[in-house]
Amino acid sequence: MFDFNLIQAFFEDFDVRIERNGDTELTAVIADDIRLSFFNAENERDSLWTFGTGWHCHGDITFFDENGYYENFSCLDFFEELAKGKVLLCSDYINGTLYDMYPAHTDYFDKNDFSRMLPNEELRLRRIILKEKE
Repeated sequence: MFDFNLIQAFFEDFDVRIERNGDTELTAVIADDIRLSFFNAENERDSLWTFGTGWHCHGDITFFDENGYYENFSCLDFFEELAKGKVLLCSDYINGTLYDMYPAHTDYFDKNDFSRMLPNEELRLRRIILKEKE
């Protein structure tokens, strides 16, 4: 289960809007068009976080590179990497329609993923650096 109070406290220093529905759902609006949502379920294994597309993660996230090197990040570690600009958001479009959105790490990215793209697929990478509140 995600500690929503801890997540909310992390984002308090940044220009991020938080939307919360009790202890079951929390959304961090990290850009005008990017929402990172967390869902707590009765069964802890069913709790997840997502950008509102097919991609989702249960608990910690692992990034791999093409050599098999990897790094595990807790949610708070992920937020810190996001704030530093080390996480890229990949928007995957098929025939001009958003199909999926998922994170990629600048230090752990498998370039071989590009070889599996469809002819009508477009991948847009976006670096989000969280802005601190003034």
